[in-house]
Amino acid sequence: MAHQITPCFLASLILIVLLVCSGCTSTPPPTEVPVNETPTLPVLYHNNVAIDLAGIEINDPELFTANLTSTITTVLPDSRAGLLLDHGWSITSVRQEFDEEVLERPYVLVEFMKNGLSFYIMVDEEEGRVIGGYCGAEVWVAGPISGPLPKDYSQALDKSTRRMYVFDHRNGGWDGDVMIYDQNGIYYLNPDF
Repeated sequence: MAHQITPCFLASLILIVLLVCSGCTSTPPPTEVPVNETPTLPVLYHNNVAIDLAGIEINDPELFTANLTSTITTVLPDSRAGLLLDHGWSITSVRQEFDEEVLERPYVLVEFMKNGLSFYIMVDEEEGRVIGGYCGAEVWVAGPISGPLPKDYSQALDKSTRRMYVFDHRNGGWDGDVMIYDQNGIYYLNPDF
């Protein structure tokens, strides 16, 4: 004997299909995949030297409002930056500073480093220009006022030229000049440093 599909069974089947298709059944929501919202930072170049912006430390990132790409793009054409990069120095960090004697608004300090010695270039990001530079070596003058000779680097002012001379003391003595510079330029950089 053949089974007949009764109208009641057919209506029940259609009702079940409609319920499933209408969303009246519960299915667990899909798990959300977290999205990495950190933008990819570019790699900039000076001659054949690659500057990976992702590798530059931002000191006090909650206070850093400058644009890193714009800041480094402003620094790269500066002759000091070119000289340092060409001689193996690296851009290691940036931080935002405020000193009314330097500038009446915040500026960015870009740190170049080699062999534990830092050189800083100051950038006015608002104007898109470099406003100066200086070495981080301890200022030292022979005599009792400055104390003992630093164990790594020192710098001293030549009063006649108004230039700073940076010296290397890492081997316990005077290993020679590392650089001669002033606020506006580097005039000598030891190629063996």
